[in-house]
Amino acid sequence: PEVKDQLIQDLDVPLTELIAQLVENGTIDDFSTMLRLLIEGLNVCNLWKQNPEIVLSAVTLLKVLLNCPLSGEKEKVFWFSTPQIMTALAMQIKEASQDPVVLPVLAVPILEAAALLLRCGEGILSNPHHVALVFNIILTVPLDQRVYNSVFLGIHEVLFAILQCHPKVRSKLKKKTWNAASCPRDKTIYLPIRLFLLLFISC
Repeated sequence: PEVKDQLIQDLDVPLTELIAQLVENGTIDDFSTMLRLLIEGLNVCNLWKQNPEIVLSAVTLLKVLLNCPLSGEKEKVFWFSTPQIMTALAMQIKEASQDPVVLPVLAVPILEAAALLLRCGEGILSNPHHVALVFNIILTVPLDQRVYNSVFLGIHEVLFAILQCHPKVRSKLKKKTWNAASCPRDKTIYLPIRLFLLLFISC
C-alpha cells in the first residue's frame, strides 16, 4: 500500500530489514510477484490517475531491493527486468515534469534509484543500450527552482555512477549523448544540465 514520503523515511531501516527477510526466505514465485507489483507501481497510469504515492512507494521498494543481497534465480529475474524498470522511471520523470506539485516529490527519489541501479549493476549491465536508458531520465527532468540543488546533485550521482561503474559503456555512449545534449528533442532541458552532460562526456 502507498504511504507518505516522511513515513517512508522514518521506516527506512525496518522496511529494508523486512524486505530483506522476505527476499531471503521467499520462493522465486514470491519474489517474481513482488517484482511484478513494483513494476505495476511504476506504471505511468498511476500519475494519470493522480496517485503519485503509489509511484513513490514503488521507487522506495526498488531502492530497498537494490540494498538486498540477491542471488541465483532471483538475481537473474531482477536484472532481466532492469530495462523495463529504467524505461518506467524515465516515463515517470517525463510525466511528473508536467506537474509542478508532483515533480519535487518524485524527481530526487527516481534519480537516487537510477544511480543505485547503475552502481549495483556494475559488471552486470554490460549492454550499452540498457545503461543508455538512464539518459532518458536526466535529459528530461527540469531543474525546478524549489529542488534545484537536490535534483542537480541527483543528476551528478547518476553520471558519476556511469563514470565509476560503467567506463567501457560510457565510451560507447559518447556520440549518442553528445547529440542528445547538444540538440535535445525536449526543449524543457535547462542549459545547466546540457552543459553538465557535455562536460561529462568530454572526460
